[in-house]
Amino acid sequence: MAELSLKCHCGKVQGCIEKTTPKSGIRAVCYCDDCQKFAHFLGDESAVLNEHGGTEVFITAPALVKFTQGEEQLRCMRLTRKGLYRWYTDCCKTPVANVASPKIPFVSLIHSMIDDNEKEASLGPVIGHVQVKFAKDTLPNELKNTGTPYRLLMNSAYKVMKWKVTGLQTPSPFFDAGGRPTHKPSILKSDG
Repeated sequence: MAELSLKCHCGKVQGCIEKTTPKSGIRAVCYCDDCQKFAHFLGDESAVLNEHGGTEVFITAPALVKFTQGEEQLRCMRLTRKGLYRWYTDCCKTPVANVASPKIPFVSLIHSMIDDNEKEASLGPVIGHVQVKFAKDTLPNELKNTGTPYRLLMNSAYKVMKWKVTGLQTPSPFFDAGGRPTHKPSILKSDG
């Protein structure tokens, strides 16, 4: 198993994903409008979104993510009060990860933080495209579907259960021992 390097655009924030293999997590692309809004919030959509408006992520357990430098640069935002915790760096606005809750062992690390030189060999191929209804109309037909691909859904459910049973939801670099975010999230808009 490999250790995969994490680094923001300017290099102030660095870390790793431990025990990384193509089977240790899930590589996917999300086209949801919230991921697109997050990229817009950060100010450089072209560094986050692919040509179809998708964000490539690697889903892994929180306990496998470690920051070795610049943790004080991490910031958190939520699009709404009940939305995902979306982490980024203050130094260069690199998107880091999306996290649903401290109780769910599920971290979607955004491709911008993952060392491209190591990505293909360590993470394997993209196994699914989700929320394609929000993709730009240039999305190739072979990527269009009417929901979450079955393989991706089943793989995700299995891994989350496994990570929960084996205690890999903690420690988390994103939440303290009491389940509070390590940095207070800003809320973009109220839930109305």
